[in-house]
Amino acid sequence: MRQCLQTVRLTKKYPVAFEADIISLERAYLEVVENSGAEILATLFGHFEKRLRVDEVGETEFLIVDKFDKIWPNIDCVRNLGIANLKNTFWVLRELNGKSTNENKVEKDIHFLIKTDNSVMGFGGCNSFSGNSHTINGTLQFSEIGTTHSMCKNSELENEYFRVLEKSKRYKIYGEYLYLYNDNTLLAKFESVYFN
Repeated sequence: MRQCLQTVRLTKKYPVAFEADIISLERAYLEVVENSGAEILATLFGHFEKRLRVDEVGETEFLIVDKFDKIWPNIDCVRNLGIANLKNTFWVLRELNGKSTNENKVEKDIHFLIKTDNSVMGFGGCNSFSGNSHTINGTLQFSEIGTTHSMCKNSELENEYFRVLEKSKRYKIYGEYLYLYNDNTLLAKFESVYFN
């Protein structure tokens, strides 16, 4: 369930109950937000429950955070939900197995693109590659990946990248970012890039 920390993007604001996994959510929020009260996207599992209002005059619905998932910095609750499309988007690798790829010196960005016919093409840091993808209801699997055979300094990074593509089982898009998962483990983060 997608919720904004302070408000659910409907016409009404909901208070958040101080119980269950709210502490994890608050800690993550305070680590990334400079001004208290700023809106930010948080993913969580939760439910609504009618409770006595804080002023004890009547009842209202509270959001109960059953399990906190993640805070998504730089993605707001208004305009950045699911803008990019999985297909026909140039996806540039930004994180691999929890590590930023900014320090890696490669001649061009590690990336991939899924065409409308589900064929895949991309660059792994040293070699170009192509293959196929299969996607349905949030799942994403790559298959039949073939590469060129150049020798490069970045072969370790490239091998890790190809292992992640092989392990990928599902995906989520938040704003301009694509997240690949193997079950519940985040494997890689990509950013959509557009050309003029």
